[in-house]
Amino acid sequence: MECKLKKLVLIVDDKVMKTALKDFEFHIRAKNLSPKTISVYGERLGYFYKYIKSKGIAFKDVDKHTIQDYILFQKDRGLKDISINGQILVLRIFFKYLFEEEIIDLNPTEKIPLLKTERRIKPIISEENMQKLLTVPDKRTFTGMRNFCMLMVFYDTLIRLGELTNIKIKDIDFENGTICIFGKGRKERIVPFGASTAKYLHRFIRKSRKDIPGDVLFCTKDGRILDYRNVARILEKIGKHIGIHVNPHLIRHSAASHRAMSGMPAFLLQRLLGHTTIQMTQRYVHLVDDEKLKEAFKQYSPLDAMRV
Repeated sequence: MECKLKKLVLIVDDKVMKTALKDFEFHIRAKNLSPKTISVYGERLGYFYKYIKSKGIAFKDVDKHTIQDYILFQKDRGLKDISINGQILVLRIFFKYLFEEEIIDLNPTEKIPLLKTERRIKPIISEENMQKLLTVPDKRTFTGMRNFCMLMVFYDTLIRLGELTNIKIKDIDFENGTICIFGKGRKERIVPFGASTAKYLHRFIRKSRKDIPGDVLFCTKDGRILDYRNVARILEKIGKHIGIHVNPHLIRHSAASHRAMSGMPAFLLQRLLGHTTIQMTQRYVHLVDDEKLKEAFKQYSPLDAMRV
């Protein structure tokens, strides 16, 4: 993937900002952020650089008013508030790092709030349509069985796309029904999978994949890793067979929503999703209706378990 942050470092002609970007690039690479995340940082910082350059503002002179004017400039351009918030977040991370490392004396984003946006309920794939998706791949072929198992693992474990594509055969523990996943920042976590997934995964590895070199679980016929775009195209193509739009994040989001609606506690859902904070998982809590809440309460009530 093209690294937009590295390209930005090369084109910046403000010496202070160039040095700041080099330090920041080293910092986020050391944190093992994904290439996609680093590229997004570069893209958004590039927008900001073009703005201050067009206004004749030196990087050392950027202050709170510069950031506020930049936000208004983006609004006037018709950029959606949610997209502007994405840019604000990157600027916050960038300037906070520079301030903490004493590269700058003041953090100009310290009191810059995010824009208020409408909270929209994202659409999800219904359980019925998920079952239909699983009938599309032809399990008699390597490609079909691979795609079928990808769908199962994706939906069953709630892992991210980057985590899915990096699974190695050695990461799978069939005895305990778990997969060792390396998530954001190379953080390791163990995720469980169900009996149905275990059955087909085992069959895929033992039969469909047995003569293919390498240790990457979901690979091409010659053992090469599937990149993000390949997986996204595969899922999109499967979705077209039943007339719905499918992408990797939608499957993960749908699986999390179905778990929440079944009454799974938020702290367990947080572990499955690999979220660092419970706040990131709260978006699914509103999906639990009163009946599901009662069912979950009965299931997890400690006093009922004691049979007092």
